[in-house]
Amino acid sequence: MSDEEKDAIYRRLAREIKALESDRAYLATAIQNVGTDLEAMGHNLQDLDFNIDRETATLELAKVWSLIERYKQANEELSAKRTRMEKIDSAA
Repeated sequence: MSDEEKDAIYRRLAREIKALESDRAYLATAIQNVGTDLEAMGHNLQDLDFNIDRETATLELAKVWSLIERYKQANEELSAKRTRMEKIDSAA
């Protein structure tokens, strides 16, 4: 592989890593927001205040599982891309 090809791959990986880090930051914030909502529901339950919309609670729980899976996937992809980038660095 030529130096130009390595540089092109390296730049592409750098862009993809930056995008994944951005996605992961968004997902982390979204997960934290759901956590805040669930915490508020938990306080209501502890106070025996059952004024909780079942549909909203169900949607929040479904959303958090989806966000967690997407966050884990982003971490795996980020790790793989960083490993590939390290291999390019060590081959240089």
